Amino acid sequence: MKRVLLAVLLIVSIVAAAPAQTVPDATAKRSDAILSRARQLDLLNHILPLVMTKDQIKQLLPAIEKCRAKVKQVIQREADNLKLVEIEIDRAYEDGVKKGAVPSKELLNKLNRLFIGFAILRDAAASENADDVLAVMKSALNEGQLKTASKSLDIKVYNPKAEPDKMSDDEKIKYFIRDVILDPLAYDLLVALSK
Repeated sequence: MKRVLLAVLLIVSIVAAAPAQTVPDATAKRSDAILSRARQLDLLNHILPLVMTKDQIKQLLPAIEKCRAKVKQVIQREADNLKLVEIEIDRAYEDGVKKGAVPSKELLNKLNRLFIGFAILRDAAASENADDVLAVMKSALNEGQLKTASKSLDIKVYNPKAEPDKMSDDEKIKYFIRDVILDPLAYDLLVALSK
């Protein structure tokens, strides 16, 4: 499992560096599709060992759909806030390119505060979503399935300062929910597995 995660992380890091190079659209789309399928394999590596029934998955899907709606709301809020600074960003960009003017410290600080606010809101939404899905998982899944979920991830990969031995199973399952169950690519997998 660690090897699969490391392989996926390596692939993602290589692809993250790739935008600096020009790639034909068809090639980029195909690569994105392959990377998505590779991520889905990693997700299956975590989901299938739970041996969930179709009925159990169907119980999870409405909670996941609510979480996805909350994420869309957060993204819309971010977009609304970005529109408020768009003119300032465009003006500073144009001044930088055409006049060699360094962006003002005030604008950069303003953007930094805005982006920190985005991160806080996203983390709060992710935490709330994990709590909501955990409640459904605890009612739909049996103890063995929950134990499997709690042991599925190496928590240290996500939080090097974490002390997994001192964490409750619920805390570990929340990592599983955030990284596996609520991964955008997991939804279609779960729908397919529920049929």
